[in-house]
Amino acid sequence: LAWYQAVQYCTWLSEKTGRMYTLPNEAQWEKAARGPEGNLYPWGNGWQDGCCNSQPAQVTAVDAFPPQGPYGCYDLVGNAREWTLSLWGERRSEPDPVFAYPWRDDARNDPQANTLVRRIFRGGAAEDPMDMTCTARNAFAPDKSGPPGKRHGFRVVMQV
Repeated sequence: LAWYQAVQYCTWLSEKTGRMYTLPNEAQWEKAARGPEGNLYPWGNGWQDGCCNSQPAQVTAVDAFPPQGPYGCYDLVGNAREWTLSLWGERRSEPDPVFAYPWRDDARNDPQANTLVRRIFRGGAAEDPMDMTCTARNAFAPDKSGPPGKRHGFRVVMQV
């Protein structure tokens, strides 16, 4: 699923329900995944087999693994890469300095940004558990759905 399609879904859902939905920004996604303790994985600081889908070629149902972390979220690592609202920049290898960590509440979450600016994704299925930590981050072109076997999904947040 391309980033633009995920944003369109959030717009549709907002119109349908009368509530405001968006993609999470990167900081929101990371807080949900790491919790207040800042864990490396949603379930703690060590890899545990059977806590998430680590098979890159297959996607499982959202409830195939138990909810984890203090917020009870499903599939924060494993299963699919997840789009965030946050910007990375135009380069593939590293974020533009203006979008680098630490996160700030600034123009890095502009949904109207140039189409050449890559969007950040978090989580994702991979054979290497280190690619599925809550700290792993990367970006992809917003009009692409991801490479085969590593397609993008998304979650939504409701603004209150």
